[in-house]
Amino acid sequence: TWFVGEVVGWSYNGEAFKNDKPNLKFKFLAHVAWTDFVTFEDKIYGP
Repeated sequence: TWFVGEVVGWSYNGEAFKNDKPNLKFKFLAHVAWTDFVTFEDKIYGP
């Protein structure tokens, strides 16, 4: 499946990122499948 879309609007909350890292209290959302989304646990894994 190939999806092409256009971004027509966006918003930004400066508190969602501190020192270029995500502030997990904002409950980021990821699109993982056709109509499925997932939130992230309150943990960041690094290398």
